[in-house]
Amino acid sequence: MGNKLIKDTLKKYDNILVEIVNIPRLFSKNIIFVQSFKDLLNAKKNNLRPIYYLKDNNSCDFLYLDKNVYIYTIKGNNIDKSLLEKHLDKLDKSDFNLIKNINSDAYITNSDGAEYIVMPMKDENEKTII
Repeated sequence: MGNKLIKDTLKKYDNILVEIVNIPRLFSKNIIFVQSFKDLLNAKKNNLRPIYYLKDNNSCDFLYLDKNVYIYTIKGNNIDKSLLEKHLDKLDKSDFNLIKNINSDAYITNSDGAEYIVMPMKDENEKTII
């Protein structure tokens, strides 16, 4: 059923969808997972920006980028992760590993290319806390 729903959605909304091959920078945005494609359309309402999608053999992630990122995923089964889910898992782990051992001010570039200065917080005993 999931693959048919993907095909039908792509066909019906072709005029507002843009297929992407790379996942856009999401690190600095609030990520909101919505329950349905209709909810994604409601977030897009009255805006000319397209809804992006990223498709593989068994899933399709739809993303609407505004000040937030609205995401709806259709999967052929509930076992496999979509491309975006895999990316977000990797991003969460790699970005935490990137900052957990910083002991002094540092400039970092996270896994999606965003650059930041990180200043660790210290407790009253000058022990670094996150």
